[in-house]
Amino acid sequence: MKIFALLLCSLIAIILSCGSNFIHQTHDVRRKDSIKTEYYVIHIDSIASPSQVEYGKSFTAAFYGIVGGNSCYSLDRIERKDILSGEVISFYGRYESGPNIGCFDAVAFLGRMGMITDDGRLINEGKLLEFIPEKRGVYIISVIQPDGSFLSDTTIVQ
Repeated sequence: MKIFALLLCSLIAIILSCGSNFIHQTHDVRRKDSIKTEYYVIHIDSIASPSQVEYGKSFTAAFYGIVGGNSCYSLDRIERKDILSGEVISFYGRYESGPNIGCFDAVAFLGRMGMITDDGRLINEGKLLEFIPEKRGVYIISVIQPDGSFLSDTTIVQ
């Protein structure tokens, strides 16, 4: 009789253990499935690059834009493609939403917020990218916008 009771208790323990693992895994799957992720092209407001640089030296350009209207927006990736006279760049954002995601109100800027000025203003440093021109002449940086148009800036390589 004791053996039967022991076997029965063991069987119940195994069933409960498997059942709780199944419920836990199902809960995790449902939670992950409830998160919705959208990808989009970020609108770039402006590009700041030097007007001219020396051949053989790299330079940095800053890109400015708003990634989104709250903390659920973020920069996902940057795609860069070399062209004959420079580069074409795409900035992609990611927006996550769902019942288990809390977003706080804060504008998400491209790049990072930097210094505070003497009068208390916070300055956006923009997203900084480095460029190394391979030839002399006009170097064109073109950014693809959400509507398919381009925002461009030029640097003379001497």
